Amino acid sequence: YEYASASSSSSITTDQRQRYLREVVRLSTRLSDQLHSMRNLQEMLIVPSISQVVSASEQKSFNNKVLLALGLLESRVHLVGMHDAVWES
Repeated sequence: YEYASASSSSSITTDQRQRYLREVVRLSTRLSDQLHSMRNLQEMLIVPSISQVVSASEQKSFNNKVLLALGLLESRVHLVGMHDAVWES
């Protein structure tokens, strides 16, 4: 946040602005890579493990509760990941 804010300051030079923006890009890329790694870990280890332990009907019931608690947009990522596990079990 601080680099993004600093880059929009009118009192910095073009070189400083470019440095700040490069840092924003670097940090954004790092965050994206970490999130991608976490999602892969979830898909490869957590979802298959849950599908082996929790019955499909329990998973569907849980998914309905997630929808009610989080709303459609926030719960979509969770439900898409669990969908494969339910149908593969």
